[in-house]
Formats: sequence, C-alpha cells, structure tokens
Amino acid sequence: MRWIVKVTADWALFTPPSFRAERYSQIVGSHDAWVGVLRGILGHKAMLWTVHAVHVIAEPRYLGLTQNELKFNGSGPYDRETQHTQRRTTFLRDVHYVIEASIGLSPSAGPDDSVAKFNSMFGERARKGKSRRQTYLGTRECMALVELHEGPIPQAIDLTQDLGVCFYGTDFYDPQHREPQYFAPLAIEQGVVYYPTWDEVRALGIMRLGGKQRVA
Repeated sequence: MRWIVKVTADWALFTPPSFRAERYSQIVGSHDAWVGVLRGILGHKAMLWTVHAVHVIAEPRYLGLTQNELKFNGSGPYDRETQHTQRRTTFLRDVHYVIEASIGLSPSAGPDDSVAKFNSMFGERARKGKSRRQTYLGTRECMALVELHEGPIPQAIDLTQDLGVCFYGTDFYDPQHREPQYFAPLAIEQGVVYYPTWDEVRALGIMRLGGKQRVA
C-alpha cells in the first residue's frame, strides 16, 4: 500500500553534507529527510519507511540570510568582537511537496508485527492529525505541516534537472560497518524525484565511512 502525504512549510533547508561554513538548500531532501517527516507521525523500530517519489508542487523560491556565530568552543571568557564569524544560509520559501511512500518491516520486527498493523496505525493517526513530535524540513527551525492526501496528486512543477550524486541515507542495518552513509544519483523529472530502494542504493556502493566517500 502506498501512502500519499502532503507536506507544506514556510521554510525548508535541505543542506548537502559537503557544505560546511555555508548552508544552501537543495530543492528536495534526502530519503532520510523524508523518512524523518513520516516518522513524525508514526515511527517504530519494527517498521521501515520507503519513499518512492516526491512531487515538487511549488516553484522553488530562495531567501538568503547572513548571521554572526561564535568561533569560540572552549570555556572561560571570550571576546565577542573578535571571536565570531559570518555564516550564510539560503533557505527555500513557501514549499509544497507530495510524498509517495510505503511501510515495510525492519530486521527488528517480531512475530506480532505486520505491515497491515502499521498501515492501520498510520492511517488512523494521519487522518486525525496526530503526531509523535513536531516535523520539520532539514532543520528544526523549518517546521512543517504534514497531512494525509486523499485524491489526485496536484500537478508538479515543470522542471527537469540532474541533481547529481546526493546523500541518500544512513544504513543502520549494515553488519560490516557502523552506520555508513550512502549516496545515489538523483534527478527531477517533470517536477518529480524518484528515489531508488535501499537494495539499489547498496548495490551502487557509493558510501562514506569515517568522513571519507568511496565507491565499493
């Protein structure tokens, strides 16, 4: 069963891991970012969310902000006039997405867990507007409204663009490595981003261990 979920927010900040001092939002988030949104409604160690596609409904609009941040990380007195640096952040504004996703079982699932059970729980919670925590898009300042969408999916924007190799997610079930980060090539096709499955991403083997990216 595929769930259709609408996500809207005043702000979004999907920053690639390669950005350090400055933060610049991509048009869409990683697979992990969307899973985090859905887990805001229902998350359990026995279930796995798979995001199949994200429809970009609103045209991308950007707003850049510059702020001063302290460089001082120690204890004791510091001089705020000299121990600060400017940081540039470029947000997305007035975003609107539609997520297509489905629920599966994780390796932690027990005999009493089933996909039907979690589908029922998610549907009930989503229709009543319940959530486990406040959902956000990329950073906690960018709070989002998440609603179950029942009916035809709105028309996506007219945009086709290669996004390159993007961060996909962290693999918490790899028996050989401790939580490796995986990357995958993504593209927007007529306003829709189609995400590969975890099996496809693992087969590509573009991963980062200990802060280094490599191709297996």
